[in-house]
Amino acid sequence: MPFNNLKIDIIINSSCLINNICKKKFIAIIVGAGFVNTKRNGASHVKKNEGEIVKFNSGKQWAVSKWVELAQMLHDCGYKVALLGDQRDSELLKEFDLNNLNDFTGKLTISESIALVSRASIAIGGDTGLMHCASLVGTKTLSLFGCTDSSEYKPYGNKASVYSLGVECSPCFGTKRIALCKYPKCIRNIQVIDIY
Repeated sequence: MPFNNLKIDIIINSSCLINNICKKKFIAIIVGAGFVNTKRNGASHVKKNEGEIVKFNSGKQWAVSKWVELAQMLHDCGYKVALLGDQRDSELLKEFDLNNLNDFTGKLTISESIALVSRASIAIGGDTGLMHCASLVGTKTLSLFGCTDSSEYKPYGNKASVYSLGVECSPCFGTKRIALCKYPKCIRNIQVIDIY
């Protein structure tokens, strides 16, 4: 296994960024679903819609504002929270006040991100590769599914949970319907209180 405990300890101990948060249990929130293949999932440029930043026409992307709201609610209840994602997610987070949150978006390598989620009490995120990695290293996961089929794409393992609204038009990922979808209610209608 490429990420055994010794390797994880070396990565964590060598990184000042993640060493402090790993001293206590925390919740990892994987903010983005990344930009998906535009030939399969419509346009993927960033657009403001109804006061929320979303990745246009992506049924995989929960609004960044909702991730931040969830993180703040968890923090206010006494949990340590680590935000993870790539550089594009980091750009989307710039307009939010992230005081008291540990923002690692765009700052860690994939190895460091995997090492970090391996120490989390739970990883919460969308249908992402990092959620699969979290499950593979034994971390409890809660994945939000919109346009993709959770029975086909959910992380493996008995610690993996899925939340989906089960709307009538979903799953549509990989079909023509997704390119025509103006409002992906499958993911946008999931409320923070549903996950909290």
